[in-house]
Amino acid sequence: QSTQLAVNYSPENAYQRDVVWSLESATPENCVELDKNGLVKGLAVGKAVVRATSTYDASIYTDITVNVVDELEFGVVRIEAEDADAIYDTYHYDSAISIGSVNDPDDPDAEGLNSCWNGNFAVYNGIDFQKGAVKATIRKGYPRGSKMELWVDRIIDEENKSMSGGTLIGSVEFPAAATDWNRWQTFETALVQVEGVHDLCLVFLAGGGSAENQNYGALNWIDLTCIKGNKPSAIDQTETGFKAYSQNGILHIVTDE
Repeated sequence: QSTQLAVNYSPENAYQRDVVWSLESATPENCVELDKNGLVKGLAVGKAVVRATSTYDASIYTDITVNVVDELEFGVVRIEAEDADAIYDTYHYDSAISIGSVNDPDDPDAEGLNSCWNGNFAVYNGIDFQKGAVKATIRKGYPRGSKMELWVDRIIDEENKSMSGGTLIGSVEFPAAATDWNRWQTFETALVQVEGVHDLCLVFLAGGGSAENQNYGALNWIDLTCIKGNKPSAIDQTETGFKAYSQNGILHIVTDE
């Protein structure tokens, strides 16, 4: 990333405005790149001092400290609900949890998970969280108040349709939506960061006093916002420019104290 260093003049109509930009120091040596117009580009983490010198009087200059720090790059990992490696029906009132058309009005051809009843769960193996997932965005159809938990590396007992252990990395609660089964909304929740490849387990929890009300609803997809890596970014310009005054028609540039 590049940052344009600034020179400020006062009064605004002052006409001695030319400066020469120079790189006075850099640690490490090649952490920045500076062009003749004062555009500095961060190449590696470090610190540099850039000098702007008046072409009218070389004894008048100011030094600008530029810190180059890591800037995170983010990417999105899309998990399609229908791509579950396993789904577990621990309870259902009528139809069991299944893969099929979810009737999302914003995605009419989409498939996903339907009839996710209280206690049901789905497993997605080998999800790459890269250098850490910071947020989950969830596309869900919901008629009733419900909740979903996101776990990694749970131990699954397939025979008994149960699970244990693992790490809870996030949960999101969905408000009740009366009886409108076609109500869809996109939700977000922050995540505890885990890095690398993990098995993801989605646990569906639904409230409701009666059996028929313990339905989580339908799930279309989940987007994980993940840290892909770092890139150097030139930021934190300590000195914003020059202070100056005009005398006898000549602009005099003075350094900030």
